[in-house]
Amino acid sequence: AGSELRGADPETFRVLNTLYAKDGRNAYTMRGSIPGADAASFEAVGPTRHAFNTSNGYARDDRAVYHTTLGGKACVIVQNPMPGLIGMRAEQLRPP
Repeated sequence: AGSELRGADPETFRVLNTLYAKDGRNAYTMRGSIPGADAASFEAVGPTRHAFNTSNGYARDDRAVYHTTLGGKACVIVQNPMPGLIGMRAEQLRPP
């Protein structure tokens, strides 16, 4: 079963993994668009284990690093990160 993402551009829409997708204008979770996310630089970063048994929890763009919470809403965990953080590998972003 899927859900409709209202306003998504079907021509540029791309599923990144089971939690994240993007089109030419927005980045998305299963709950809808991620406010403030930069679609051009948005990418899923993973795998990362979650308490709710998924392995796709982090994403990033040129502005922030995101984590998807229980219920599918993306939250910003690092806003305006230092330049080196955006280029880090997924295992370097995992919490201890």
